[in-house]
Amino acid sequence: MELPVRHQLLVYPVTFPPGGATESRRVKRHTAMFIGAGAFDFFSASYLSQHQPAGQYQPAGDVGHQLDYLDGLLWVRTDPRVSPFAAANGHAGLAPATVILAEVDPLVDEGRQYAAALTTAAVPTHVLEYRMPHGFFILGHALALPEAAAAVREAAHAVNQGLRRADP
Repeated sequence: MELPVRHQLLVYPVTFPPGGATESRRVKRHTAMFIGAGAFDFFSASYLSQHQPAGQYQPAGDVGHQLDYLDGLLWVRTDPRVSPFAAANGHAGLAPATVILAEVDPLVDEGRQYAAALTTAAVPTHVLEYRMPHGFFILGHALALPEAAAAVREAAHAVNQGLRRADP
């Protein structure tokens, strides 16, 4: 039995929007606290290698490899598992979404763009943006950041409300 999705919780989502690298990917990939450019490239390459068509992409073996936005990977733009913007049916009819963003994050612009795409498709979308670095939602509790606690409370409330919705 497949259960309907009642709510989406997206925490600094990776969406690979059309048009190439966002300003925040270009500028903040070198400045984001908790994740430097090398680590950012490593995680991107690891993620992409999990979704590649057979024989299409091999991630660089070293963390220091600068991953170009798409590194010549045209399939990324058309694979909705990698780029939600490529969803065949668009975004209409998706479950309501809460999008949590970190202002000091290479992913902030694509999170904003995806939230805008959901809103344009009439998907109820609540955006929470914190003046924090990437990773604050997960690592913030260990560092006793009040913003992290607030974000977790907001996320829990949104998911709770979504699960209580009568219509799937």
